[in-house]
Amino acid sequence: MAKQYTCIVCTKRLKPKDRRPVAGSQNKPLRKYLRKTFLIERTCDDDVICNKCKLGYYQNSKTKDRRKAVEVKQCTIRSPVCNIRVKSTGKSHSRCVVCNGSAKKMVVVSAMAISDMFLRSGVLLQSKARSCAEHIKNGFFLPSICNEEHFKSNLTQPTTMSGSEVTRLLMRFLESKTSTKLKFDPPGNISPEDYLNLTGLTKDQFDDLTSFATAEDLRHSRVRSLRSCIAVLLVKLRTGLGNAILGTLFGMNRFQVRRTLTSARNALLKNFVPLHVGFGHITRDEVIHRHTRTLAKELFAHGLDVAILVLDGTYLYVQKSGNYTFLRRSFCVHKHRHLIKPMMVVTTTGYIVSVLGPYVGKNNDASILNHIVNENVEEFRHWIQEDDIAVVDRGFRDAVQLLKDLGVKTEMPSFLGPKEKQFKTNSANHSRLVTKIRWVVESANGRLKNWKYLDRVIPNSQIPYAGDYTRIVAAICNKYRSPLIAGNDEDDLLTAARLISMSRRENLLQARVEEEGLDHLTKSSGWALLSEPGVVPDFPKLDESDLRTLTVGVYQLKLAPSYVQEHLDEHGNFDIFVREQSPGLLCIKIQSRHMSAIRYKCWVGYNEGAINGWYCKCKSGARVVGMCAHITAVVWHLSYQRHDVMARGVRNWTDALIDTAEP
Repeated sequence: MAKQYTCIVCTKRLKPKDRRPVAGSQNKPLRKYLRKTFLIERTCDDDVICNKCKLGYYQNSKTKDRRKAVEVKQCTIRSPVCNIRVKSTGKSHSRCVVCNGSAKKMVVVSAMAISDMFLRSGVLLQSKARSCAEHIKNGFFLPSICNEEHFKSNLTQPTTMSGSEVTRLLMRFLESKTSTKLKFDPPGNISPEDYLNLTGLTKDQFDDLTSFATAEDLRHSRVRSLRSCIAVLLVKLRTGLGNAILGTLFGMNRFQVRRTLTSARNALLKNFVPLHVGFGHITRDEVIHRHTRTLAKELFAHGLDVAILVLDGTYLYVQKSGNYTFLRRSFCVHKHRHLIKPMMVVTTTGYIVSVLGPYVGKNNDASILNHIVNENVEEFRHWIQEDDIAVVDRGFRDAVQLLKDLGVKTEMPSFLGPKEKQFKTNSANHSRLVTKIRWVVESANGRLKNWKYLDRVIPNSQIPYAGDYTRIVAAICNKYRSPLIAGNDEDDLLTAARLISMSRRENLLQARVEEEGLDHLTKSSGWALLSEPGVVPDFPKLDESDLRTLTVGVYQLKLAPSYVQEHLDEHGNFDIFVREQSPGLLCIKIQSRHMSAIRYKCWVGYNEGAINGWYCKCKSGARVVGMCAHITAVVWHLSYQRHDVMARGVRNWTDALIDTAEP
C-alpha cells in the first residue's frame, strides 16, 4: 500500500502537488518557526507541510521585517538640509552636465570627480550627475574642461545639499590642502610650477606622457597609481634624489619605490622610447627634410640633400666597483675617473636620433664607432647611405677609414703637423666650420645632464639601467623640448656664403707681422706700452650684434669677461702696445687660462670704425673665420665693455678665501 503524506501542522492528507518539504538546510528558518509557534521539536526527512500552513510562515516573517524597518526609521536622525549659494548644474539624468547633449554612452560622475571639479572651477555638480564618456578620463574630468565656461548652459539656481554631503565635500577639500605627500592624481596638491620643477615637464606634457603607459604595464595599488609611478621616475631623474627621500615625498617605503621605478621604467621603454629614440623611429628622409640645417648642407654638402649626423660620446660617472675587472675597464685615462659612455647620434638641429650603448670607459670614441659599424647596431649600416656626412671630433680619427669604406664622408677638426705649434690659416678655418656645426651634440649632452640623475655619480647597482634612463630622458627631450637651433633658410644661406668666402682668405695681418718683424715688442722696433691700459680713444665702438658677426658665434664671447676680469684686477697685467709707424694696430699680451707660464701676443688691426684684421700666437689664432678667445676678450673690452656700464662681469671670490701662495 502506498505511503500517505499528511501536513505536519494541520494533519491534512496532501496530494503530491501540495507537499512542501520541511527537512534540509534551506528550511532551517521554517523549522525554527514550527518549533516556536507549534512546539514541533523534531522532524523527519519525509515530513511535509501544506501550502496554507507555509503561507502563515511567510506572513509572519514579513510582519517582523516591517516592524524592524519601522524601528530603524524611528531611530534615524535626519541630516539637516542646507541651501548652498554656489554655481551648480541641473539634476537631469538624460543630458550631459558638460555639453548638455544626450549621447548614447553616458556615465555617472563619481563623488571624487565632483569634488575635483568644484575645487578647480567653483561649479558644484549634483550627486549622480551624468556625463558623456569622452569628457572623463581615469575617473576625472579632462583638464581642458575644468572651468566655468563649459557649464554655462547647465548652471541653475543655488543648490540644496544635506549636511553629510557638505561635510564630505569639506573633508575632501581639507585633505587636498593639508596633505604633505606629493599627489599627482587629481585632485592633487601640485601646482603647475611644481610640475615643471619636480618632473621637468609641464602639467599638460606630464598628462601626455602618462597616456603612453597602460594599466597592464603599471598596476594600480593602494600606495600608487599610474600617474604616481611616472611621477616617481621623473622626480628621481630630474632631482637625483635617493629612494629613501622619494619614499618620504610620496608616502612609500624604499622597497615600494624600487618596485615603482622598475615598473615605470619598463613601461616607458616599451611604449614611449621606441617612438622617439633609435634609428628605427625615424627615416633618413625625415632627418634630411625636418632635422637638417641649411647651413650644414651648404658648408659640407654643396646644398645637396644628404643625411648629416653629429656623433660624440658622453660620460656617465659611476662608483668604483669591487669587481676588479670592471674597475680597470671602466677607468677613463682622459677623464681620470670611472665612467661609462653612451654614444650620442644627433642631427644638426640637436634632435637626438639614437643613444647607443653604454660602453665601458676604457673604450675611446673610435673603437665604439667601429663596433657600431661592424656589429650593425640598430641597423646602422642599412640606415646610413653613401655620400652621407658624419661630423665628429678628433677622437674618431681611427674610425675615419671605416666610414670612408662605407662611402660616408667625415668632417673633423684639423690636426697639428709634426713640429707645428700653430694651425695654418686654412686648417684653422676648416676646424671653425666644423665646430660651427658640431656644437649641437655638446648642447644635447648638456641638456641630458640637466636631469641630475645623469649628472651625478651613478651607484653600482644602477649601472645596468643607466642606458635605459639615458634613452628615456633623450626621448622626453625629443618629444617635449624645442630644437636646440631653429635656423631660417634664408639666413643660413647668407651665413654659409659669408663663412665659405672667409674660409678661403689668408690672414693678411699674420703675414704683415711676420714680414715686418712686429713680433718683437721692443723700443727699437717702435712699440710703446700705453700708460693707461685699456684706453684706446680711436678704437671702434661695436654692439653685441657686431661682435657675434666677428666671432661667428657666442662661445668666445662667453669667455671674454673671465679673461678681462683677470687682467683688470689689482694683480692683473693687461698690457697694450701701440706703434707710431703703424696707426690702427694694437699688440696685446694676454694670460693663458690653462697655464700660468704662458702669455699670448695678439694683434688687432682697425680703421674707419671697423675691425679689419686679427692674429694671435695661440694654436688657432691664425684663423679668419671668427676669432680665438684671446682676441675676442680684447675686442670685447675695448669696443663694448668700457662703453657700457651695464656690461656683465665675473665675480671674484678670492677675497672671501685664504690663499697661502704669493700673488
